This record gives sequence, structure tokens and C-alpha cells, in this order.
Amino acid sequence: MYYQAKPKTFFLSSNIKENNYSEDLIFFHRSRDALYFYLKHLSIDEPNKRKIWIPAFICNSVTSMIEKTNFDTQFYEIDKNLNPILENINFSQNDVIILVNFFGMSTTLEVNQKNLSELGVKILIDNAHKLPKTLNTNQKNCDAIVYGLWKNMPTINGSILISDLNQNIKNNNKLVRRSKFINRLKFFIDESAAKLNINILFIKDILKKNNTFIHEDYHLSKYILDIKAINKIKKYDFDKANERRIINFSIFFNLIRDYKNILIPFSSTSPSSSPMAFPILLDKPRELRIKLRNAGIECYNWPGLELPKNINWENYPISKNWIDKLLLIPINQDLSEKDLFIISKKLKQALEIVYEINK
Repeated sequence: MYYQAKPKTFFLSSNIKENNYSEDLIFFHRSRDALYFYLKHLSIDEPNKRKIWIPAFICNSVTSMIEKTNFDTQFYEIDKNLNPILENINFSQNDVIILVNFFGMSTTLEVNQKNLSELGVKILIDNAHKLPKTLNTNQKNCDAIVYGLWKNMPTINGSILISDLNQNIKNNNKLVRRSKFINRLKFFIDESAAKLNINILFIKDILKKNNTFIHEDYHLSKYILDIKAINKIKKYDFDKANERRIINFSIFFNLIRDYKNILIPFSSTSPSSSPMAFPILLDKPRELRIKLRNAGIECYNWPGLELPKNINWENYPISKNWIDKLLLIPINQDLSEKDLFIISKKLKQALEIVYEINK
């Protein structure tokens, strides 16, 4: 039994609309590289460091990337619903803020982006956990958006940068079209395991434990997707995938809503959401994670081993609570109602074992 966190089924669109695709898009390999190049060109004529505001609830791949730019990292707190708390921040003109839609949920809707823009603050939306609704660059109400494709659809690499600086980035950097062999190999192994229904999570856990694919420092990559990969992405049915994710979220919520020893922070999704996974909070997330992964369910803690360094967590108690208690359960668009039912039963069994052990 193997229920993956990342989808492997390609939803081919029956109605490919070329006008929903903009040639201004840049398809980087990783979201952190998209963020880096945007920030680099945003500050290219600025000799002095500018402030960039990011949530304390974030992964080290973002904080280590910012260290390589001309920005000074400042953290802000989130509330229990993952919305940013910005009321007590004194923004300056030319500050930058990264707003994150965690796990594909639309958690930045409460932010008054118009007020931030009027203050001269540049707004960057981090949708690394979210599928796009459209590939049209005109449909944005901020300064830049980054989408993470490889976490959310069956592609080996991929993230999208949508910004007004894209042409400058293309003109002033030697971006290389390439597909890395190691990433192709990992994708092939994972895809094969899913087709054969073989649980390989113990291998993934060994590699992670040994930090095989985790780097504390940011290493710049100028790789962008090749034309073949981009053309395939253009044919993907984002509408169908997003619809399935929202339906799966609702199904899974109803299956586990009465389970003991867990807190479900979200009972529903907004129409603009694209839930990557189903978040639950509990006192023993790591023990439960081990039980579920042994059962072939690719749940995970986030940011897990990529926790940012040099943060005084006393100043960010809500973020720390999310970090300490979060477990993400797969509900991606590949999974059927039957799959979700099996995952919910395995979750119930694992909870009973974990909380019996810890009595």
C-alpha cells in the first residue's frame, strides 16, 4: 500500500486555451530560485539593504535564499488560521512582504493588499503549495506570484514566476533549459512504486535522516524547464485538478471530523483554495507520522527538518505551535473516495495506538 503526497496522474485538458498561457512566464526548477531572481532584480539598483517581511512559520529554503540577496529578513506572526498578523508592523516604503498561502489554502485573503501597496510595500505571493487557476500574467493583484508545480502536479521539476520583472530577468541572466538526471530518477522510482503499490517511504526516510537531499545553505540554480516540459504543463487540466482537491478536502473532513486527540484547523475551503494536503494538529505528530508512513501513507511534518534557524520562538508562539503540532495528510487529486476512506481508517487505527502507548 502506497498513498503518495505528490500526484502522479496527468489530467489532460480537453479544451486547451492558448490565451490562458502567457509567454512572459518563467518556469524555474524550484520556487526558491523564482523568489531569488525576483528579489535580485527588485533590488538591482538599491545599494542599501531593504527589509523583507516573511512569516516565522516558513522553511529554511526561503530564509537561506534571502540571505543571498540584498534584503534584511524580518519575521511576522500568523494567527491560528494561518492569516498574517500585520497590524503592529511599521512598514517603510520599498519594503517587501511575502504572503504565503499555506498548504494551498487561501490564507492571505484577509490581508488588505491595497493598503500595503499604498504604503509602497511590494507584495509577493508564495503559492508554492498551490496549483494555479490560470497561466495568464494579467490576472494578479500583487507585484509577483510564485507557484510550485512539482509538489502539486505530475512534473519532475517546476515552479512559475509571474511578475512585471520577468522580461528583465530573462534578458539579464543566462537561464539554462535543463532536466536534471537525479530528479528524473527520483520521479521514475516514485511513479513506479505508486503503480506497483509498493511502500518505499522507509527508503525516503533513511535518505532524509542522512540529509541526502537537504541543504542548509541555498545554492543558486539557473535551470528552467525545457520546452517539452512546458508544453506538457500547458495541456494540464488545472480546473479538474483543483476541483478534485477541494472535493477530497470535504470528503476527508467528513470522514475524520469526530476523531479524538486531533484538532482540525480548517473545516472547509474557499473557492480560491487548492488544498495540497489536509492539516491536523496534535500533541504527538511525529509518533503518528511514523505509524502512518509505515502503513504506506505519505504524511509529513512541515517544515520538518528544514526549520529556520536564529528565530526567537518566544516572539512567535502561534507559529511555534503549528510547527510543533502539525501533520499533513495526503488528499491530492490522484486519490479516490475509496483511497480517502482507507487513509481515514488507517489514521484512526494509528491514533488509537499512539495515544494508548503514551498513556
